[in-house]
Amino acid sequence: MRDEATRVSSSVALGNEPYYQRAIGVLSETIQRELQSREAPCRLRWHDSHNSPMDNTRKPDGVFMENSHDFTNRDWRRVVVAVEIKGNRASAKDAVLRGQILQDFIDMAMDQPRLFAIGLGISRDGDVTVYIATGDGIYAGYVGRLPCESNPANSTDGHDVVRLLIAIATKMDCNYGYVVPQPNKLNGGVDLRKLVPAFGRTVNALSAEYDNAHIYIEDMRAFSGRRNYAIGTQSWLFYVQLDYRSGEKQPYYKNRHILKIHWHEVDAREGEVHKQAIEVGAPYIPPLLLAGNISSVQNWEALLMGDAGTSIRDHIIWNDPLQAKLVLDMFVGYSHTLLAANAGDGQCFVLHRDVSAANLLVDDSHQPQVIDWGCGLISPTNQSDRQTGIKAIVGTAPYMSCRVLNKKCKRSVIDDLESLFLVFSHCLCKHYGHPDKKWTSYMWHGVLGFSDLLEKREQWLKDVDSYMTKMCLDDECPQQLRDLATNMFGVLFGKRVGYASAIADSESDPRCSTFTNKLWANVFQNVAEDLVLPCLERLEQFVKAQHGKDTAVEVLVGEWDDE
Repeated sequence: MRDEATRVSSSVALGNEPYYQRAIGVLSETIQRELQSREAPCRLRWHDSHNSPMDNTRKPDGVFMENSHDFTNRDWRRVVVAVEIKGNRASAKDAVLRGQILQDFIDMAMDQPRLFAIGLGISRDGDVTVYIATGDGIYAGYVGRLPCESNPANSTDGHDVVRLLIAIATKMDCNYGYVVPQPNKLNGGVDLRKLVPAFGRTVNALSAEYDNAHIYIEDMRAFSGRRNYAIGTQSWLFYVQLDYRSGEKQPYYKNRHILKIHWHEVDAREGEVHKQAIEVGAPYIPPLLLAGNISSVQNWEALLMGDAGTSIRDHIIWNDPLQAKLVLDMFVGYSHTLLAANAGDGQCFVLHRDVSAANLLVDDSHQPQVIDWGCGLISPTNQSDRQTGIKAIVGTAPYMSCRVLNKKCKRSVIDDLESLFLVFSHCLCKHYGHPDKKWTSYMWHGVLGFSDLLEKREQWLKDVDSYMTKMCLDDECPQQLRDLATNMFGVLFGKRVGYASAIADSESDPRCSTFTNKLWANVFQNVAEDLVLPCLERLEQFVKAQHGKDTAVEVLVGEWDDE
């Protein structure tokens, strides 16, 4: 086998990248031929993707793919092990090598949720390092050296490399770390109840037909989610259909739903918080049909919910001319959801804690929808306050409230409403901001650290004039949307004092002593004038029903440790 591995063209210099590229290819193909000659199972095959790129045009130096697939389709979902080579010019700790492995892991999991991903790095002297990515980190271990001409003929250093390649070809787990079935098996639909045993229980008290429905993935590819990270919180969203006529030849599909699969760094409890928010009476939340853990490995969760449409940010960006009435009503609806979740049911209340432009949606019926309760918090309401003793920084940085970024206070609904205000401001900037004067544009891309973001935010929000001026809104922006922006600012920061008033107290948010649901509803009532806004009517009914319960008294729930 060493002879096969060293059969490299004399035109290729020893120890450089093409040399090792050829060596690993010859060695892998030799192992595959040997296995076939012995009629041994060979589950993975080597593919030289450096000379034949993957379907996203990237060129890892090589990949091991499932043997049963057609290799004319260079699909990352079929990759089980990615290989990157640097030759003698770099060590195993080379930043470029590790960066390429990291990008391979991201590509491998972009549309295929994985419990783990595997990579091989070949560096100076043919050293082979194996990398394994899980949700909580990337781990590396030295294997050995490639058995090739650059190593002594009597060396046994390459034996472990050969053993590893044989194990990759023959003994890899047949699921390869996939959370959902292999891509080729998704054609024709997969009954997810068989995949996820926890889906046997219905979360909401819905029609019994859901209990017997078959759940099929509609498209093989995840259409959205937090998938650009190899570690940390990740999520994948799939469109699915429910088949209510099991046993009949022609399935009956009713309404498109969303399957969300995610891995959370702490506890996978989005289903619990989502369900609780609905049960306390918060409107405009997609129905949650089923939820449960999908793996014996901690922190993996799957949720089946109603299709909630597109994000408010995309809706505002791509609709021109924009209907100010619809935008007003959507943000009324989002406010109603956050206020009602915070009001609770007498036993507990819910904070969202990740209000962002991606989590506020508009469905096909132009109804607001609030999704992604994975960072949410359920807190007991044994006292009249709605602050918790938790100071954790969770959420999406560009939309975090000033006090959350400062780690200065216990979380309250005002933090969620301030995030809502920032989403609204972002939407105005994206649609109406002058293209040459978007002073705030870089604040929305998540590139600033917390301290820099706080500094820029303080300059922007020091008073209402600075707030409006730095957004550079053009003349096309309707006056009603401008008025809503200034009204929100006034309630959150005070029109003259501004941002500094919100962070003046190091412990308790001073706004909690004066804030009421009615005060926030007035923000929209003063702007709506004679407009008929369905969501505003519901919010007014909610505020009226809360009369006597609404409180501005500040009594802390208690000093809790972070989750």
